[in-house]
Amino acid sequence: MKFEWRNITSSVGWSLAHSLTVAGKKWHKGSTLTEENIKPLSALGVENVQVFLLGADDISEDEAAETAANHICGKGLNVVPVGRGRANLVATTDGIFIPDKAIDSINLLDDAFSAASLPSHTAVYSGQLVATIKVVPYAVSKVVLSKLTTHDTMAQVHAYKKLKALAIVTGSDITDKIKHTLQHRLSRLNSNIEDYRVVAHNQTSVTEAINDLKRSDANLILLLGVSAISDHRDVIPAALEAANGKIIKLGIPTDPGNLLMLGQLCGKYVIGLPGCARSPALNGLDFVLERIAANLPLGHRELTLMGTGGLLKEMPERRVPRAPIIKTTSSTSITSVVLAAGKANRAQGISKLLSKIKDRSVLETTITNIAKQSKSAIHVVTGHNAQALNDILTKLNVTVVHNAEYERGMGVSLASGIDSLKNKPSYAMICLADMPFIRADTYEKLTLAAQQAHEGAILIPTFHGKRGHPVVWHQQYFNKLIALNADIGGKQIIQEAREHVIEVPVEDAGILIDLDTPEMLKQFGVTPVDQ
Repeated sequence: MKFEWRNITSSVGWSLAHSLTVAGKKWHKGSTLTEENIKPLSALGVENVQVFLLGADDISEDEAAETAANHICGKGLNVVPVGRGRANLVATTDGIFIPDKAIDSINLLDDAFSAASLPSHTAVYSGQLVATIKVVPYAVSKVVLSKLTTHDTMAQVHAYKKLKALAIVTGSDITDKIKHTLQHRLSRLNSNIEDYRVVAHNQTSVTEAINDLKRSDANLILLLGVSAISDHRDVIPAALEAANGKIIKLGIPTDPGNLLMLGQLCGKYVIGLPGCARSPALNGLDFVLERIAANLPLGHRELTLMGTGGLLKEMPERRVPRAPIIKTTSSTSITSVVLAAGKANRAQGISKLLSKIKDRSVLETTITNIAKQSKSAIHVVTGHNAQALNDILTKLNVTVVHNAEYERGMGVSLASGIDSLKNKPSYAMICLADMPFIRADTYEKLTLAAQQAHEGAILIPTFHGKRGHPVVWHQQYFNKLIALNADIGGKQIIQEAREHVIEVPVEDAGILIDLDTPEMLKQFGVTPVDQ
């Protein structure tokens, strides 16, 4: 390929190396120069242009990219030509993406190629982009491209097979929430938990239950104990071995998920579930289930090598691995709605929002902490004792929304706050005015999590596994929130949309502390102010 500066009058048949904009008109990169388009450029004063010309042994960038992509395209993948020297590999099935050495083989072939992919063993969905191949120059020589025949490694997506699971729960009955969480894990793998059996938490009872399941047509047995598995002599591993099962590994290098046990029994995988299986957040159990469903090798070595990439605690954006859109942009808009309208009947004549923490009111402390986390708008819903609250709010950069029907309950105040968001932000962060001990960095963490979350998410902070406030709602729930009435909050909506809930762990006990009673004010050093 020739690549050079030439006088425009001698460049017929050559192609522009870069776009040209002259007198408001654009000639695109790659455009082939002809007598017809050279004349207006020359008339506009263009004398020299940077151009290229393919030789007889050159393959164009588009063809080279597509050829390279096809060369490494294995099962479960399809090549999508994009143009401008790029071709993409897209999954044609739900499954586990394994690039093997395919991406490296393209990059090592020649500096003309720039190939990139998702990490190995990523769970992907049908239609998802998993790799892209870009040809940097405008052409690649046939000699370079012929070297592709010396590389036989392929990228692949290993499709999920249907798992039929049975669960044994020890010690206590299983809640609907835990059932839903476990079923959701299987559902995204196109699989199901067929039945649950509850038994006493002792070796004899669990062994009997495991023996009964030997004869089932299930290919996966899940064991959820009342306590964590910490030793081979614990109830669950001991029961599996007593049933003539085999323990492959106890403990895996992921966090959360360390205390997982994987075993086998009569050709079935047996998983002793870690405590975090009760949470919808991504953990090591998901990695194990995905590989079993994709029929990938899963022995002691494969489990041991999960450590790199196994730190999962700060990854709320992966709450729903099959969500079609994952945002990673700071352009997400979030408005905080602070509920400050209630009469505080349990406060026994004390105005808890006007009460003092040092020299600042509870209301001002709460709003100040919210304001520190971002420059997003803050709407404050007032009702009871509105004038006294307004005296504080006029000094703050907030929008006041008065709810004249505050006595009907919190649901009406919440609806009023959401209805005031005329610009309809991406998310609304619903905050309670009587929770002044929530740290500013907690609001910040929730904001960052929302910027990375899937469409339709509801984000809830947790402290040591317990849910608190504030709750961050995606705009798709605004109409349901506006329809709330009486003293009903958003719990029912959260229940209905529970598969979209992202729990965001925080080291902040303040998310659980609201100042409802005189005793609570006294406990936390708040000076009461009468209404």
